[in-house]
Amino acid sequence: FLSGFGVLLLPFAGAAFVGLLDRLRARRPWLPWLAIAVLIGSEARLWLDRPTDRTIERDLGRALAAELQSGEVVVSDMPRLEFFAGQRPPPPAPIPAAAILEIARQPRCRFVALKRGRTDVDPQSLAALGLAPVPLPAAVAAHPAAADVLLFGRAR
Repeated sequence: FLSGFGVLLLPFAGAAFVGLLDRLRARRPWLPWLAIAVLIGSEARLWLDRPTDRTIERDLGRALAAELQSGEVVVSDMPRLEFFAGQRPPPPAPIPAAAILEIARQPRCRFVALKRGRTDVDPQSLAALGLAPVPLPAAVAAHPAAADVLLFGRAR
């Protein structure tokens, strides 16, 4: 990923930021503080939202792993979930709906877990494949982000 090269730009970013603060201070003495508050606010949102996604993926993956029998798999648009379910996760890239449906067609696919708004997998297409909505495991249903997760399962 190109974001790995961002570390190389940090010294230049620091120099540019100091110059920006000096120019803002010349206009109004409170503008540098506003710029810093905006930056902190934007970064804080990233760090506060990420753990929620990670914990639901971890907890649901572990719960589904306990339900899987030998040879069964779970497919999801949440890559960490597959890892915690004991499977090899897909590459770190957006997972297209076609890839999810391709695995869901296979009889060994026991569960499909989706996060609302992440992919455009149609629940009716999953129903046509024999996958019906199932409730989240009790330990996961109490999670704050559980309302954003859809779980479909195939009867054994």
